[in-house]
Amino acid sequence: MSGGQQGGSADVAGVPHASLWGGTSASWLDLNPGVAVESAVTGIFNDIEVGYALVDGVRHASLWTGSPGSWIDLNQYVPAQFTLPVAAGVWASNGLVYIAGNAFNTSTNRTEAVLWTFRRPCPADFNRDGIVDFFDYLDFVQAFSQQQPEADFNGDQVIDFFDYLDFVQAFSNGC
Repeated sequence: MSGGQQGGSADVAGVPHASLWGGTSASWLDLNPGVAVESAVTGIFNDIEVGYALVDGVRHASLWTGSPGSWIDLNQYVPAQFTLPVAAGVWASNGLVYIAGNAFNTSTNRTEAVLWTFRRPCPADFNRDGIVDFFDYLDFVQAFSQQQPEADFNGDQVIDFFDYLDFVQAFSNGC
């Protein structure tokens, strides 16, 4: 729990889905990324959630910022000899995000601590290339017009004009 929100998982058709809510069942938000079979939130700090997503039978340490479309696969940031990473806790300060967890090191044959450190994700960087530019705007418009899950920018489980307005506001604000 953090910032008036709770994170965890909810059973959706018999499968755990990473979930976020704010005290009532009516506020429940399904964070499960479209590519994942199952997922769960294991740590939360203000508007940042961490946990895992099961993709193609492999557990992926995961980061969200309040919507299924914000999902970031943390596996891409661990060295090749580490498998089965787990993101367990998160904390942010001065524009940086710290994610604590563990992963199995195949070189040492043991589970070891892992710490991911990032600059806070920018909501306007829709394509997550590290730059807020017109390509982010074009990518959002395409996702929105095709009703792709990541176009649910405000995370309310409905892709509508409010998502479009919220993205335009974030894009105008920059990072």
